[in-house]
Amino acid sequence: MKNHWLEIDKKGLQKLLGQKNKVFLLTEMVSNAWDEDITRVEVTLSRPNENNHSWLPVTDNSPTGWSDLSHSHTMFAESTKKGKSEKRGRFNAGEKDVLALAIEAKLTTVKGQVLFNEDGTRTEGTETREIGSEQQAKLLIPPKGIVTLFNGDKIPYRKPIGSFTETLPIPLADKEGVMRNTERKTEVYLYKKRPSEVAMIYEMGIPIVELGDDKWHVNVMQKVPLSRDRDNVNPSYLRKIRVGALNAKFKEIVKADAGADWVSEALASTTSTDPAVKHVMKARFGDKYVTRDVSDIGSAKEAVSMGYNIVEGGSLSGAAWTRVKAVLNPDGTPLIRTSKEVAPTDVDLNLNKVVPAEKWTAVMRDYAKFVERVAPRLIERAITVQFIDDDDDMIRGCLKWREGQMTVNLAYHDVNSQQGNYYLMLHELAHNTLHSNDHLHKIFYETVNTLGAKLAILALKEPELFEVVEPTDEEGGVQPLWDAATDVYPAPYSEGVAACTCGEGVDGS
Repeated sequence: MKNHWLEIDKKGLQKLLGQKNKVFLLTEMVSNAWDEDITRVEVTLSRPNENNHSWLPVTDNSPTGWSDLSHSHTMFAESTKKGKSEKRGRFNAGEKDVLALAIEAKLTTVKGQVLFNEDGTRTEGTETREIGSEQQAKLLIPPKGIVTLFNGDKIPYRKPIGSFTETLPIPLADKEGVMRNTERKTEVYLYKKRPSEVAMIYEMGIPIVELGDDKWHVNVMQKVPLSRDRDNVNPSYLRKIRVGALNAKFKEIVKADAGADWVSEALASTTSTDPAVKHVMKARFGDKYVTRDVSDIGSAKEAVSMGYNIVEGGSLSGAAWTRVKAVLNPDGTPLIRTSKEVAPTDVDLNLNKVVPAEKWTAVMRDYAKFVERVAPRLIERAITVQFIDDDDDMIRGCLKWREGQMTVNLAYHDVNSQQGNYYLMLHELAHNTLHSNDHLHKIFYETVNTLGAKLAILALKEPELFEVVEPTDEEGGVQPLWDAATDVYPAPYSEGVAACTCGEGVDGS
């Protein structure tokens, strides 16, 4: 007997393969069958016998069978498939892995028969087939045009729910037969998962890598770069697959999907499309969302009160934040803004653009005198009123509670709106109790309620307080409270405009 450089220990290989899920026995054999010129595969799996052993014969209708029967038992023989992108084989090792775990096996083709005996020997048999070969395998997604039977039942063809084209790494043999990774454009099909199924990467219909929380099966229509055990891909390859799936089917991502790991990974890629990013952010965080601005603590709560969701720093990875912040709305504004941009409360005020009293209209004089009349009855202190007209100060009103001065910004407040006048006065006077811009604080909103009740009582008991002090021909004047409901005042707090307290913020009691 010749002494070869290398020897294969069947039992040792069997132990190594024993850690793998035995489904690979089926997929390896089906993979070999599909690589042949066939239209039919039959798979039969028998129930385990008293020794817990099963037969798994697979028959196909290949007209030629194996080109070289010695490849059935020769480890790493030169594969004729490794240079062909549309063929699944490359290592010429799959059937040897199956044999290592088998107790006995038989390979019958049109060219001959090899018997793998239980005692570990290999002999030639006398049977042949008119067409086909026998293997062991299992099929999950059959190629179109190949009828595949499992225990007599036809495995149905799965129709893809979507696809995309991507340039992906592919292992191919060069002119010298050495396997090297190159890149080729290929079609990738997406399939809906059946109940209880886990998403998988397929190589031309053969399941090879379990994905996890991904939404769909992914079927790559060329060779996939795999490890020797054919059970994993590298992270960059996986990322390309996930980005392609997201870009192709992002409209089907719902809230339950939007926080999944695979979506987060795809979102963070520089190749994710702007429409996909926008859709995922909306699905996850709603129609209105902002980041928290730590320089304006009150703005986050104010934004929440306006219906915004706060996207906290840990909600997205660093790469995802970079990608999201690079996306713009159609008007050129950032897709995601800060809470201070949409709901500022800590405003750097410039109260220098004060409107001189001699330039006040009758309406302005009436409003100022009304506030000064009722403020002592509501908050038990005197309040003075001034007006500014400043587009740069993004506020509607302000209370300097230390000085007892209420400022009204004509650039953002219409003094001809009587309901708005009452609204702004109650809001600002409430800051006399809570000396901060936290409009969601319990003290603030309870104070607004209390002041509103007091104002209603004043209107009933002392209606003369609400009379116009300076009747003129000019339209306006402080309208009696009971008529105010008919004066609709739109959105007292619109985006980017605040009604706030001025000065150092501290909570009152």
